[in-house]
This record gives sequence, structure tokens and C-alpha cells, in this order.
Amino acid sequence: MQIETMDINQIYRYLNRPDCLVLDIRDRDMYLKGHIPGAVWASYEKLLMKEYVPDERKWILVYCDKGQHSYEACRLLTERGYLAVDLLGGFPAYRGKIEQGNPV
Repeated sequence: MQIETMDINQIYRYLNRPDCLVLDIRDRDMYLKGHIPGAVWASYEKLLMKEYVPDERKWILVYCDKGQHSYEACRLLTERGYLAVDLLGGFPAYRGKIEQGNPV
């Protein structure tokens, strides 16, 4: 199964869109310290155990801190029938872009 990915430079097109959910699956403390604007938090474990069930009408842009968990989350969501996209580079890529003064 091929998992769709998105480069950090494309994300600005999707923030705050009603048909898109930006999902942060890092640990809660990391989310509270900073996240992509508009992102919703849900741990990978909550997704795995179906404790968090996203709106099936939205496509989901998933990110984490290193990339492995967001890839796995996208695979899981795709298997459940969602349209899920993995954000390449995760939050570090977003933070790096902001720190360089490049708006997303």
C-alpha cells in the first residue's frame, strides 16, 4: 500500500480548510509546547485503539516528530478507509521553516 506524502512547503494551502484535518500524533506535552496552527492532538495509541475516530468526510494530514509514527498512522487510517497524507519531516520541518523566517 502506497502512503501519500506532502512536503512542508505545500501545507499552507491546507491549513484551516473545512475539508481537511491536521492531526498531531506526538505526545501531548510536545503538542502543548507547540504545534502547527489548527492541528488537533490525538496519540497514535488512541488511533490504534479507535479511541479517537476522525471525521470520515475529511482528509487527514498527519505529522509526528520523526516520521515513523505518522507513516504508520497514515497506513492505519488508509486501511480504515480514510484519505490520509503523511507530512514529510513532521513538526521539525515546520518549526525549521518558521525559524528561518519563511512563513508556511
